[in-house]
Amino acid sequence: LKATSWEDINNFINDWQPSPFQVIVKPLDSAGSDGVTLCKSIDDVKQAFDKLFGKINGLGLQNASVLVQEYLEGDEYVVDCVSYKGHHKVTAIWEYDRRSVNGAGFVCFGQNLHTINENRCLQLVEYQKKVITSLGILNGPTHGEVKWFKNEPILVEVGARCHGAEGAWIDLANECLGVNQVSATIDSYLNNPSFQALPE
Repeated sequence: LKATSWEDINNFINDWQPSPFQVIVKPLDSAGSDGVTLCKSIDDVKQAFDKLFGKINGLGLQNASVLVQEYLEGDEYVVDCVSYKGHHKVTAIWEYDRRSVNGAGFVCFGQNLHTINENRCLQLVEYQKKVITSLGILNGPTHGEVKWFKNEPILVEVGARCHGAEGAWIDLANECLGVNQVSATIDSYLNNPSFQALPE
């Protein structure tokens, strides 16, 4: 639910009746787990909404709305892609190492880089390409976050942008994969033969 009022959220949760009560409240536009809260009661949801709504988030934007969504148990992956004319290339697959620390529920301790032939990765890639196509994204980078939930991939969110973390992952991707999402995006626009030569 994209909500701009507490009344909308309260009605939504009363209709939904989540069981067990595990609800995520987060900003619509932000990054790096900024403001992401796991709520275990309706009071927690109200507190998270009040803390976020109308406030300035980690991207310097005012939270004019918040997202309320189901919490999914499971490992969380990132599938980074670059698209050109609807043809999607995967530049990296990462697995988040998130932990609860100092009252924050989802602190990122790191990201593990995976290869396409590892467990689950092919399914994650096929799923993410379908998501990008369904959203009508034809050109440019996408950063998709996907949970492995009940033996299948489930979308958490996708942004039409490069992987964040201030680019700290670029050198690692270059060293391990010989390519990174930023250079692949540039190649898709300026050096298309190099982009086309990238593996799927």
